[in-house]
Amino acid sequence: MSKRIFKYLIFLFVCAGCSLEENNLQPENTGVTLKITGRHALQVPEPSGLTLFPPGNFLWTVSDQTGSVYQMDYSGRIYKALDINGNDLEGVCFNHFSNELLIVEEFLAEIVRLDTMGNIKGRTQILNTHDNSGLEGICIDNNGNIFVLKEKAFGLWIALNPDFSIKETIELTFASDYSGISCDTTANRFWIVSDQDKKIFLWDKNDGVIEQFNIPVENAEGIAVDFQKDQIYVVSDSQAELYILSR
Repeated sequence: MSKRIFKYLIFLFVCAGCSLEENNLQPENTGVTLKITGRHALQVPEPSGLTLFPPGNFLWTVSDQTGSVYQMDYSGRIYKALDINGNDLEGVCFNHFSNELLIVEEFLAEIVRLDTMGNIKGRTQILNTHDNSGLEGICIDNNGNIFVLKEKAFGLWIALNPDFSIKETIELTFASDYSGISCDTTANRFWIVSDQDKKIFLWDKNDGVIEQFNIPVENAEGIAVDFQKDQIYVVSDSQAELYILSR
């Protein structure tokens, strides 16, 4: 066997052992910085989590401090507050198939289902952990598939079955933490925001990080992407503000 063939076989052997986790490593480029095109103060202490509500052109967010869910317009004006006495709320998404809100409680590692009037329809525990690095973000795609994030130590992307049992998990390694997630409605990809890194990542479960963007936002804890308007909405926990970002 020639040395050239031997080296090629070694190369194939090493590549065969590469894991998806390695594909998720952060690429060398640092990404472009998104521009702030709008910035609005919120009457919501410690907002965390964000989702679009297309039927009324609204957004929903949750408060880690008050344990409530808030409906607001794109300038941050609050239209409705649902006091559900939540415990460490960190994520929210609107399920247009069931007309329900899905809320993530971090410490209890639960998803809470409630209608838009604030009536709780059910709870499901996703992880057998109780810590402050637990469930952080939640989103739903156009086919009704639900996905959640575990923040760190260690970060996880979790795909759920319709009954909220775990279908698939992938360990994430491309950021310091994972604070919010939005499903890409144009492709099977995800927009993930990192509070500690001050970045937004466009991530694919097979190809890893496709793009990354720097964001001039402190403590970004929720993300929602409007593909028709080509805008990204982010809430800041510490600043209690809603940011509108674009390239």
